[in-house]
This record gives sequence, structure tokens and C-alpha cells, in this order.
Amino acid sequence: MKLRNLFYLLLLVSAGFTACSTDEGHPGYDYFPDMVYSRAYEAYSNNPNFDDSTQALMPVPGTIPRGYEPFHYQNMIEDYERAGTELKNPIPNTLENIAEGQYYYSIYCQVCHGPGGEGDGSIVQREKFPPPPSFLMEPLISLSDGKMFFSVHYGKGLMGSYASQLTKEERWKVILYVNSIQDKATATAGADTVKTTSEGAGQSTSGIQNANAVPPTEIQ
Repeated sequence: MKLRNLFYLLLLVSAGFTACSTDEGHPGYDYFPDMVYSRAYEAYSNNPNFDDSTQALMPVPGTIPRGYEPFHYQNMIEDYERAGTELKNPIPNTLENIAEGQYYYSIYCQVCHGPGGEGDGSIVQREKFPPPPSFLMEPLISLSDGKMFFSVHYGKGLMGSYASQLTKEERWKVILYVNSIQDKATATAGADTVKTTSEGAGQSTSGIQNANAVPPTEIQ
């Protein structure tokens, strides 16, 4: 046992002396040289394997990233109308999906559209930013899901595109949430119409106009 320990001690001392160098410019020996000197090319460095020495190559024409789904609508009014007719929300209308849509809405949409979709977001009130139209009034209250998705994908008016911030599934879930607050506003407005008529007010209350007083911000 003592001889073995002595052997290990001598081996350690020999390795220590071997690693030393009288040359102050010598960096020493690398224990794992592969971790110190990368065999891969650094990003945007010259690559001698190609004629133009370009390291970052453009994708091959006609190819798409793995998992990417092309959006077969151009940013034009004709395709906006076509999307409104052809696109349907593939996400099930469940409380869980609506709650997720509310979560993404609160991050990306609420700052302008407001918690209840009435166009009274914090940036509108604080910065005097032009308010977006209310989701609870025409024409947005009857806007199709396809046109909503198209608008979120490309942007519309002062709103820019959110295609890079929200995935396709997340966009559809946001639309589910918007639909939910529109449905609540319509149901509440319908109840107001019945009440006004029964009280003999002489005229019915417009469901869309009175919906502004309803800020449903939580999923029950």
C-alpha cells in the first residue's frame, strides 16, 4: 500500500514538473484541447470550404424551417376577405384554452385594447395614443375569426404584426378569449334590451352601444 501511494505521489510530482515551463509566454498544456480549440467554425467567420468563404448561408429556395406552417394568404384586401371566409378556429372552445388566450392577451394586446377589449389600454390613457376600435362594437363584434387571425398575422391599421411574438396556436387562443368577452357583452346587452322594453321605455337599448359598460376580464 505504501509503495502504491509513493508511486502516485511521484507520478503527481512528475506531472507537475512536466506542466511547468520556463517560457513565460507558454500558456501551459491543455487537459482537454478539444474544449479550448473549437473544431467548429465560429459564426460569420470565413469558411474555406465554399468559394465565397461565406459561413452563414441562406436557406435553399423553396425550403421552410422544420415545424413551420406557411400562411397561404398574401397581405392584400382580397386575401383578407378570403381568410374571413375560409379560416376557422381549430382550437377547441374550452375554459382552459380561453384562459390561456387571456394570458397571452394580457401580455401582447391589453396595453392597447384594454382588459375588456374596449380600446382603453394603458398606453392609450398614458401616452394619448390613438385608441383602437372596441371589440364590443361594430364592426369588430361581428368580425370573423379568419379576419382576426389575418389581422394579427399581418397587422392592421396602427397595429403591427404579431406573427413573431405569438405562435399560430397562441393566436387562435387569443381569438377565443376575444370571442368570450364579445359573447358576454352581447348576452348582457340582450338582457338590457329585454329589461328596457318591459319597463316601457319606448325604445330598445342597442346591445352593441351598451356593451361598453361591461369589462369582463376574468374567466369564471
